[in-house]
Amino acid sequence: MGLNYIVLEGEVLEEPEKKHTSDGDAIVFFNILIKTENENYSSDKPSSIRVLAGKKLANECLEHIQKGYIVLVEGKLYTKSLETRFGYRQYTPYIHATSIEILKEISNQQNIQQKNNIQKQEIEEEDIPF
Repeated sequence: MGLNYIVLEGEVLEEPEKKHTSDGDAIVFFNILIKTENENYSSDKPSSIRVLAGKKLANECLEHIQKGYIVLVEGKLYTKSLETRFGYRQYTPYIHATSIEILKEISNQQNIQQKNNIQKQEIEEEDIPF
């Protein structure tokens, strides 16, 4: 028996999407953006991974998690296998979450203030006569 445990921190890329299993249990899916720092590569490209939360955790995600939040996800790593229309097998990793903790919330009010600050800076630069 092997050890399968993963902990990742990332930014929620979209609102959690709710679905139901054939048993009627609620499940929630969403993607998180993961930024890595690696000394061996000159440019680190961020990547995303799908998160699946079930039952009670699914309902908590729907109530508390929003796009833009920074979350800490604990769970097990799995891969989903799909066959493309050309007959090739494509493997996609995902995390079956056992725990999700919100590290940083991004409120709509903060986003509005940031946009207003940017617009004010643009207007002030245009008013300069030279």
